[in-house]
Amino acid sequence: MTRANYTLVTEFILLGLADTLELQIILFVLFSVIYILTIWGNVGMILLIKTDSRLHTPMYFFLANLSFVDVCCTSNITPKMLVDLLSEKKTISFAGCFLQLYFFIALATTECILFGLMAYDRYVAICNPLLYPLVMTRTVCLKMAAGAFAAGLLNSMVDTSYISSLPFCSSNVIHHFFCDSPPLFKLSCSDTHLNESIFSTTAGVNIVGTLLVILTSYCYILFSIFHMHSGEGRHKAFSTCVSHLTAIILFYSSAIYTYLRPSSSYSLGQDKVASVFYTVVIPMLNPLIYSLRNKEVKKALWHVITRKRMPLFLPASDTSPRSSLCQSTEERLVPPEQDTTELLDEERRPPASRPDQPSCQTPEDSNHRDLIKPVPAASGTFMSNKVLCDLQLHSKKNKHMADVNFTLVTEFILLGLTDHAELKVFLFLLFLLIYTISLVGNLGMLFLIHITPKLQTPMYHFLSCLSFVDACYSSVFAPKMLLNFFVEQETISFSACIVQYFLFVSLLTTEGFLLAAMAYDRYMAIVNPLLYTVAMTKIVCVALVIGSCVGGLINSLTHTIGLMKLSFCGPNVISHFFCDLPPLLKLSCSDTSMNELLLLIFSGIIALITFLTVMISYFCIVTAILRIRSAAGRHRAFSTCASHLTAVTLFYGSISFSYIQPSSQYSLEQEKVVSVFYTLVIPMLNPLIYSLRNKEVKDAVIRAIEMKYFPC
Repeated sequence: MTRANYTLVTEFILLGLADTLELQIILFVLFSVIYILTIWGNVGMILLIKTDSRLHTPMYFFLANLSFVDVCCTSNITPKMLVDLLSEKKTISFAGCFLQLYFFIALATTECILFGLMAYDRYVAICNPLLYPLVMTRTVCLKMAAGAFAAGLLNSMVDTSYISSLPFCSSNVIHHFFCDSPPLFKLSCSDTHLNESIFSTTAGVNIVGTLLVILTSYCYILFSIFHMHSGEGRHKAFSTCVSHLTAIILFYSSAIYTYLRPSSSYSLGQDKVASVFYTVVIPMLNPLIYSLRNKEVKKALWHVITRKRMPLFLPASDTSPRSSLCQSTEERLVPPEQDTTELLDEERRPPASRPDQPSCQTPEDSNHRDLIKPVPAASGTFMSNKVLCDLQLHSKKNKHMADVNFTLVTEFILLGLTDHAELKVFLFLLFLLIYTISLVGNLGMLFLIHITPKLQTPMYHFLSCLSFVDACYSSVFAPKMLLNFFVEQETISFSACIVQYFLFVSLLTTEGFLLAAMAYDRYMAIVNPLLYTVAMTKIVCVALVIGSCVGGLINSLTHTIGLMKLSFCGPNVISHFFCDLPPLLKLSCSDTSMNELLLLIFSGIIALITFLTVMISYFCIVTAILRIRSAAGRHRAFSTCASHLTAVTLFYGSISFSYIQPSSQYSLEQEKVVSVFYTLVIPMLNPLIYSLRNKEVKDAVIRAIEMKYFPC
């Protein structure tokens, strides 16, 4: 057959994400909100960086380019997807399809290279801070950004040209919501193995090449951070990288899953979910990631909002004495051409070589404290003197402390929830009731699943493991807390405190992984019911449970070992009802910046992985449920997920509030309330949630009661 005999395709039909009207309306509203947030967040980030002179640095220059790419990338796909959700004829012309593909590949390639450039920028800023202004000049940054866009356009031109040259002579239905290369390869009526190999090669070179740059840069960055003497310097250096690392993990994980896996394992349904993530969700998340945890961006935003109502400088005539040694609100002006990251390693320079540095004297050095005034100037970048003062005072303090024999802490005093006797009696009765219900409910659920053959399924296997974890989990805290209500000195030994914290973290992490495994189990049962018994075998279920426990132990050991290396030589009063890491870090006389970073990183990664597993699983589940024709079938399928969704919402809501917030926003009183919820209340609620609305469990309970009391 010759090319002339082909009926050439002039347009394609995009099947989109859903074929039911109800789901299409829900997705239209959802993606409209996401698209508006994406445009608002990224354009706002560009304008903020443009208008605030303090953000005129290479790091924020690349961030502005990344925001521009995200705006273009989502605008290339989302408007067409929104139109198709509300239209019957979801067609796109041949030229429009490949124009969309061209811009998509170009922008995705540019974003990969920008991530690599941002990693290199952080490497130079942290590893070579004195050379940073000379290396990362404005000209160099412009050339790097121009090179990223040029490479993206060139790569896209190559890929799009050979894909568009393929003959499309049979079906014109694209099983996707936009024109991407894998579904287009499937529509061609010629051999596409060479084309797929070329595409995989270019995609692999782009992804792996930039990923190697990122990994190499961060290896040097971590090595440099660990060799800094100042805890403040390490914390500041690493905090500039956390947002970038989060964005990299999200982007590359979805890109690698989509484009670097074998074509034999290609799944249209799974690829749609991954594509929604990196084309719609990630462009929305990037400005949030780079702003919510970025102090400089939040300050710049606040400055833009309030600059018309508040004076920028205090009057120069204000010379009233201050009682504090180094005021946190006092500022030092840095010339605009000097990047603030150069100050990260100023501790390495002798004090005499630091110009315009205020004197930070201890009471032993001087009998008076002079006022440190801000130096007025027309323009410049603010840098707090507190960092510089703390570096000198910390060094002098360490020299002074070296000659003192510390009395190491051997026990801690737990302040508990209240110091009122009347309230203690009430709380004792309340928590005793909660603990009793929790033990009876979880152990009863465990026993019920064990004796009922009908409940010997993967779903109830995970539920029994969850009940066991909840029973152990509440038993770590409740007995000690109940005992402390009736003793005058609420003490706990150092070793018991460490053991309590170790068990707490391991069980908490295990529960998070178990909830993710249960979500995956529901995904397999509803989306792939015919493969369910093959995929979720007993060996697989046991492996998932063991993996959850091992993950919990590894996470717990990491934090516990770090905690045991700290010195506790001063106050021993823990303002909490159990041994948790944040209040313990406040009592340590060692540098705790590394422990805080490990807590933030591990908690964030584990929460992100498990939560994404849950969200992706339920996105596929909802899509599959809405395609079920029978209303009874849809109700039955969704009823098996409602209990799990409730438990997930309660668990992740409380954990995220406690452990994935900046240390500056940490409040012990709020933490106590939230801790009561996830240590005592949730373990009590879980068996109730999974039983009261579960017909199989209620039938098993009735059958067990009948067998016990009415055997005949």
